[in-house]
Amino acid sequence: MPSEPPRSPAQISNTSGDAVAQAIAKYSAGLPALVAPTTESRPSRFIVLLTGSTGNVGAHLLAFLLTHPQVARVYAYNRPSSSNACILDRQNLQCTAHGLDHGLLSSKKLVFLEGNLHAAQLGLQRHEYDELLAQVNLVIHNAWHANFTLSLPDYEPLIAGSRNLIDFARASRQCSDSLRFVFVSSIVSVYSWKHPGIPVPEVPLSDPAVALGMGYGESKYVVERILLNSGLRSSTIRVAQLVGGRRTGCWDTSELIPNLIRTSIAVGAIGNPNALIPWVTVPDAARVILDDALAESFTGANVYNLEHPRPVSFSALVDYFNDALVHQGILLSPLSVVPTRDWIPMLQKTITRAGVPTPESASKTTALFVWGLRSTRIENPRLADLPALQMDKLLSRSVTLAKLIPLEAEDVARWVEYWVGIGFLERCSLPSHQQAGGRSKL
Repeated sequence: MPSEPPRSPAQISNTSGDAVAQAIAKYSAGLPALVAPTTESRPSRFIVLLTGSTGNVGAHLLAFLLTHPQVARVYAYNRPSSSNACILDRQNLQCTAHGLDHGLLSSKKLVFLEGNLHAAQLGLQRHEYDELLAQVNLVIHNAWHANFTLSLPDYEPLIAGSRNLIDFARASRQCSDSLRFVFVSSIVSVYSWKHPGIPVPEVPLSDPAVALGMGYGESKYVVERILLNSGLRSSTIRVAQLVGGRRTGCWDTSELIPNLIRTSIAVGAIGNPNALIPWVTVPDAARVILDDALAESFTGANVYNLEHPRPVSFSALVDYFNDALVHQGILLSPLSVVPTRDWIPMLQKTITRAGVPTPESASKTTALFVWGLRSTRIENPRLADLPALQMDKLLSRSVTLAKLIPLEAEDVARWVEYWVGIGFLERCSLPSHQQAGGRSKL
């Protein structure tokens, strides 16, 4: 998810379909014919190369892999930290944030690796690279830089790195027998789906125009297509909006929705886009990905869509937020719920009163709410930017997805509690459950 508010749609990307197609062609060059077998010998044990283990999804993937009885080893591969923090410290921070078992990081199954995907041999020592070539039979490519303000050229190093990882998989000793490659993509890769009322199918989409709109989604689409061209047994999983898990409620405050809530508190109201919310918690998304990656059968090149099969209404979610915000003493009374068309002028007035220095800053803050609409399934077609997704194929592969329960008040309470705990939201009074005679609403 982005580290800053996105720009308005017209500002986000000027990429053409031709530019996306050229990137696919450039990074598919030299891929000789390699047809993914229609049958396989399923590994008796999995040796996994996981990229991006220190991210939110990656930390959960790592924890779940390390506790899986059929996983014998996990190579947790990450790029070096810009702060020089060691990889174990970074992983420990994620364990703390998400309530994951720190003891797993001492597992004999776990091997940490640092490198750059776009470098020769993935930036590893020769003996490390050779060990991976000999051992790995499952690649889960989860690492990505999520910033919705970047353009497609900004993502070229990650695209080049993905091609290197695909080349590694093709050269693996396990390739012709049992190697699996799973790419964690995004719903933003189908940002410009142009068929209102028709959910995005779980198939490869050949027209690059479907991805246009943001460099982030365009880059994911490019790698989807390169992977399909590789001939590997593969899964591409287009993931929708992810939210904090119930254990700690950890939800990165650089992301949109936390900022939308804080902005709404400043306004004193929240807009109601008449939307359905198909968000999935990070832990559940990680389990769904592994349901596919470790499945009994894994053949061909597949594309799946992942969002919540039982979305909740935006109105219900607002009620949950209001209860939690009052309960925590952040609000004395619930936020007003107003039509979106009324909320945006209210936001602009709040910005003016706060003395925001430039019109550009104001427009970015307004765009925050507009982008919020794009992370929902909007019932009003005039507001619909991101489409609904078909999920029949993934539902048939993932027991986790099939059994997901809708988001509830407890989920929202955990998010708010987490944001208060880290100082992102400030109380204006004692929490209601600590006030004399107060009764908890949760």
